[in-house]
Amino acid sequence: MKDIIETILVVDDELVVRNSLSNVIEVINLERANESQLRFVAFSNVDDSCEWVRGCSDPFLSILDHDLGDPAGRTGLFISECIRREHNFGLLLPIMYYSGGYKSGEFIDERISHGDMSPTLFLEKKDAKQRTKDVIKNVLDDFDQKWALALTQSSQQALMTLRIQEERNEFE
Repeated sequence: MKDIIETILVVDDELVVRNSLSNVIEVINLERANESQLRFVAFSNVDDSCEWVRGCSDPFLSILDHDLGDPAGRTGLFISECIRREHNFGLLLPIMYYSGGYKSGEFIDERISHGDMSPTLFLEKKDAKQRTKDVIKNVLDDFDQKWALALTQSSQQALMTLRIQEERNEFE
């Protein structure tokens, strides 16, 4: 099966975190030697990342920090809402919240209050060093499976619609 997601968007104001995640993607790419390689795109601020989202037409995985040091107080949740509202596949895209100061309980509260606009999953930076690679690979595999299911269901729906139209034409 072809990988649907080929780009990882990372938004974090800390260069060391962006570099660390870049290294994780490099390791994943080494493991995917005979498959398509993941592209890594990183930003340190809200405006540049949302501009990139608006110009991107392909599906992607985003990894967002919560506290970005934004002068207007915008957080990774703002970027999540930008993705959900402004990208063609926004409501389907996996969004990983990756934070050092934000806690899992706060993430659950945000999921409840933001509903479909919120990130998909949460990983604390302190726990992430060993788990990040596996989490990213699982998210990509899960999205590929959901995408394939959606395509199958769309095809089945289209065939059912054609069949109904053909039956109607027979009776006219």
